[in-house]
Amino acid sequence: MEPSAKPEKKRYLSIDIFRGLTIVVMVFVNTTGEFTGIPAWSHHAPNYGLTYVDLVAPFFIFAIALTYHMTYVAGNLKDGAIQNNLRVLRRYFALVGIGFLSWCVIDMVDNQTLHPQYHWEVFQAIGMAGLVTFLFINLPRWWRLLAAVLLWIVYAWLINNYHVDDINFVEVHSGFWGGLGYGIMMIFATVVCEAFESQRMVDFLIAGALLTITGFVAAHFWGVSKNRLTASYVLISPGLACFAFYAVWYLYDKLQITQCRKLFEPIGKNPLFLYVLHGPLTALPLVFFKEDAFWLWPTLFGIGNIVIIWAAGTWLDKRKVYISL
Repeated sequence: MEPSAKPEKKRYLSIDIFRGLTIVVMVFVNTTGEFTGIPAWSHHAPNYGLTYVDLVAPFFIFAIALTYHMTYVAGNLKDGAIQNNLRVLRRYFALVGIGFLSWCVIDMVDNQTLHPQYHWEVFQAIGMAGLVTFLFINLPRWWRLLAAVLLWIVYAWLINNYHVDDINFVEVHSGFWGGLGYGIMMIFATVVCEAFESQRMVDFLIAGALLTITGFVAAHFWGVSKNRLTASYVLISPGLACFAFYAVWYLYDKLQITQCRKLFEPIGKNPLFLYVLHGPLTALPLVFFKEDAFWLWPTLFGIGNIVIIWAAGTWLDKRKVYISL
């Protein structure tokens, strides 16, 4: 990762706000997530079910999808297909690699042997989702939709016949198969987000409604679960992200309001770096409190970590430093 030296491109305020808001919620729930005193609705659903916490990762996937296609097309025009494709592949393979490096834990076996343990975490899930989407991003919108539907059918079949959801359940962030599920989610999102590119926001809302409704119908058969990354979750979460982003777009791009802009926009301009930065901060409350601590104390730490992330984002933004892969 290195600071960008290129001229600043046109930015959509709604995208920066949406990214920033997603990171803020992510920082808060990751800080408080280990504490049992926090209400259940502010934790991941333990098995089946859906809370706002279960939507944070898909919303981040959706935020990437908002610019995936337009950035890819612009890159082809500017640098040529070969150079652009290599850059995209490098970015998402790097995310997978960063994930394995950052979550490598050295364990002691029989008090004698040291060995590394690698966990499949957020970076691997995002990286694999980006790679799966890369295979189809050059297709026309409707062909990409067809590919997403076919992949989703295969994924649902695997869940029904080979209990992939059970495999996902025992893996951190659903493991490899979960990465495929997030990839399908991202492909659907890129299809929907092409309506945003051309500002066809009614189509954008209709697509979000269709994803959400279809997902709830599928939930009748497989249930909704983030930890199992069920086929219904793959549809419902980007569908709900459409409505959330539309609200942000309507407020900040359509009505052009300015409230809370300075809180979320600087964070949204450096989402990857600030996500990396927040990781060590989430361990701070565990140094001072036990896991069953009163809910107020981890909540205060969560708010404090948001302030730290905001300060870092604002400092970088004032200096026009935007860190990316």
